[in-house]
Amino acid sequence: MTKYMKELPSDNESRKNIMAQVDTIVDAMLQIDSAKDLIKDSKTYVQDKYGVCGTYVNSIAQIKYDIEYNERKKAEKIEADKELLDLVENL
Repeated sequence: MTKYMKELPSDNESRKNIMAQVDTIVDAMLQIDSAKDLIKDSKTYVQDKYGVCGTYVNSIAQIKYDIEYNERKKAEKIEADKELLDLVENL
């Protein structure tokens, strides 16, 4: 049995707040669709202009993304660890 409702609350304020979040979700979904189209167009451009397989270009992009994403995550972890260390040292 789930603890979450499958209907909107009856009060207008809650409904208004929920619908504002739904609008945020829809906006994000539209941005994702646009980003997917941009990725597809970029791969097609490289394939058509330079004769490089789109799947290969995608693989390179995925590797570069993973490296950059992991570097960001490491930097965030280091910063969080530094803040925690500062807290412990100031006790």
